[in-house]
Amino acid sequence: MRKIGVLGGSFDPVHIGHLHIADYALTNLKLDYILFVPDLKSPYKKTKKYNADYIRRLDMLKIAVKKERRFKVSEIAKKIKGYTYTIEVLKKLKKNFSDSDLYLILGLDSFYDLRNWKDYEEIIKSCRLVIFKRPGLNVRNIRSNDRTIFISKTEINISSSEIRKSILVDKSCRYLLPDGIFDYIKKNHLYGL
Repeated sequence: MRKIGVLGGSFDPVHIGHLHIADYALTNLKLDYILFVPDLKSPYKKTKKYNADYIRRLDMLKIAVKKERRFKVSEIAKKIKGYTYTIEVLKKLKKNFSDSDLYLILGLDSFYDLRNWKDYEEIIKSCRLVIFKRPGLNVRNIRSNDRTIFISKTEINISSSEIRKSILVDKSCRYLLPDGIFDYIKKNHLYGL
């Protein structure tokens, strides 16, 4: 049975923190590959627009992962009507990869908020959860078990929102981004450039 990591989010823009946790999960959990799943329409950004549209975020992801053959970008969000809820993504992936175990990769902040997600009980039943500690968050009684894997050994304090703010005020962030992403942002005049 294959083991597939699933890393979802807006990736607005993708940064080295995303690649770092994907690589850590891939290597340490002996996953076959990681699927990066960008949101088409996030239920958590109902009033805010993305700073880069779906196609540009997808392009940036493809550029970011092209050197690692076990990193793949999924466009499955295009097949979901309405908001890109995690449970809907997992259902579609389960259909496409019925012979695989799915490992949903989350930050600790997302894990703490999981009870507010659509059909969170079904999410927990349909995959294994891989939870990465985030800087500044306290760990509250989380232990690994057969359905939940807690990883506290790796922390990178980078966020897409901080990168967008840095770009807007012309503050250096080139080396927080995977190869080619800063040039893509400049070429396409994203985030105020």
